[in-house]
Amino acid sequence: MSLHPKNFLAVASGMIIIFIGAYYACFHYQLGADVKAEWWVKNAYQYKDHIAVHTKSPKIIIISGSNSLFGMDSAIVEEITGYPVVNLSGHAALDISFFYLKLKEHLGEGDIVVMPLEDIYPEQSILSEWFVNNMLAWGGQDYLSKLGIVGMFKVITSVPKKRLIDGILEQKGTNPIVPNDKIIKEMDDLLLSKGAKWRGYNHTSLNRYGDMIPEEHATKAISKLSQKGVYYFQSADISDAFVASYRRIKKLVSRHNGQLILTWPVSMRNKYFDLSLPEHLDSVDERRRLLAEESIKIECNPALFHFDAKFFFDTEYHLNKYGTMMRSENLALCLNQVLDGKGQQHISYDEALGIVRNQEAEFAELL
Repeated sequence: MSLHPKNFLAVASGMIIIFIGAYYACFHYQLGADVKAEWWVKNAYQYKDHIAVHTKSPKIIIISGSNSLFGMDSAIVEEITGYPVVNLSGHAALDISFFYLKLKEHLGEGDIVVMPLEDIYPEQSILSEWFVNNMLAWGGQDYLSKLGIVGMFKVITSVPKKRLIDGILEQKGTNPIVPNDKIIKEMDDLLLSKGAKWRGYNHTSLNRYGDMIPEEHATKAISKLSQKGVYYFQSADISDAFVASYRRIKKLVSRHNGQLILTWPVSMRNKYFDLSLPEHLDSVDERRRLLAEESIKIECNPALFHFDAKFFFDTEYHLNKYGTMMRSENLALCLNQVLDGKGQQHISYDEALGIVRNQEAEFAELL
């Protein structure tokens, strides 16, 4: 017996509603499951949020991926610029929408937002599996609960089926997230008694600004990377998603009478990317040109953040202690120029390379 078309539509609609309801129930159930994730990044943000809440405006907020979690000595930036500084940078795989929500949470009147863009950010157009996995694992409070209907739909439809099943199977009501008050007390006591230093990839390596403190020397991984060579800015494409995210952040900052400053990430001088060679400047200049076409200005000369391999720590994006000091000084001086309305576009590549060359010669004696 065939169903009347109206009855068929009613049955089909009911089945669809039941399926959507069941899927959402499964999605909600597995939030916070003890799956494999970057739990240390979550724990680090718990202390960073505490720092941000207790830093008065107007302040400088540095927010980006790990090229700024590492490679940033906020005390130097604070001393040179005269502004209190908070480092809200985390991981390069965090979506820019995550940074938008962090800014929305902590932005104060007249704050200066500095974003040293990871070279992959302008190319991003979809939520990565890494990002979706971590947002689900962290339990939803950092990101999911702050999304609107459209944003939540985007996340739900981005979850791989295997990840959803893994989350359900691993949901035991416990995970490695440390309670906020415990992390804050632990860090306050640790910094007071023993100071900030490298203690591995966990929140105890943070300082009172939210910077991750690297060691003085390069690891063996850097030697291998230097010999193999590293590419940067492999694609000059600028995605519509990035442009939309930038405009959203800019609008947010403007509502607080602040200023948004985009600048360049750190890069390792090597055979595939050497800003002293004209042929290697093309990718950087093309990136700048394409951003400008979208009315997006990127400040400072990238050569100010372009260092020899011995000034890196453990990856091509993480500077060691001395690389961090050079980068922080150069960034702070550039910020002063930008805030004075001058910018640093007038500094040539040769001049910027000369500044870094002199810094490297000075610090090389300490290595």
